[in-house]
Amino acid sequence: SFLLFSKRLLSLARPALWWVFRMHFARVLAVLSLSVLAWHFAMPQVALGTLLFFAALRLLASRLPLVPNKELMFASVALLVQGPGSALTDLLSLCALLTLLCHIVLLAGLTLPGLIRKQG
Repeated sequence: SFLLFSKRLLSLARPALWWVFRMHFARVLAVLSLSVLAWHFAMPQVALGTLLFFAALRLLASRLPLVPNKELMFASVALLVQGPGSALTDLLSLCALLTLLCHIVLLAGLTLPGLIRKQG
């Protein structure tokens, strides 16, 4: 059914669609590469193959629908795969916690001013 309605769904010209694809691919590649680089600098003793495996796992986890906190779910899966007490799982759990705290601060910072204005 996607092929039948492709002209209506993908209304941009073919070169524009390829440009959008390349930009999204470059963004995903940059985010994963920078994550692996940060993990490598934080833990140089961990093999690069292990870090690439966890980058692929993170990419897979980030695409799951209906999961409210994908970072926390990824840290849990990494803990299951790597085992407790590993420096890698500690770092991934810290990243998940920092992401959650950032979301909480942003939620509070963006909603509290509106609630205060409605009360006043």
